[in-house]
Amino acid sequence: MENYIINILAPRLRVAEEKRNKMYLDSKKIETIGYGHNLRDVPISDRAVEVIFEDDIEEAAKVVRYYYKNFDTLSDNRKAVLHELAFNMGNNLSTFFNTNRAINENRWEDAVRGFKNSQWYQDVHSIRADPLLKMLLEG
Repeated sequence: MENYIINILAPRLRVAEEKRNKMYLDSKKIETIGYGHNLRDVPISDRAVEVIFEDDIEEAAKVVRYYYKNFDTLSDNRKAVLHELAFNMGNNLSTFFNTNRAINENRWEDAVRGFKNSQWYQDVHSIRADPLLKMLLEG
């Protein structure tokens, strides 16, 4: 990056634009994020998408380890399924009281039954849910 960008332009824009981590409407009602990034007319870059994706995976890792104390003892397939569920649902995993208990107690049939009886299962349909639940059951 050129010197003037690092030393003059970027610091000025950081002050003028005010960083916002959540989408907001600017003065012209344009969806904007970050330091004045116009989401309506300028999509975020592939690099930005990948950084956000990696951040989201890391956040899901925190969620899954919070809810599943036995996480480190599970097979890689089960870890992947639970991590994907945390990625998809975030802290909404907290609503799966009995299912979470079943997972922490390694009662996989009960856990699968709990997920199948949930709103999540209805929302994502069997196309996405069934392969995950098969992996969870079989380990």
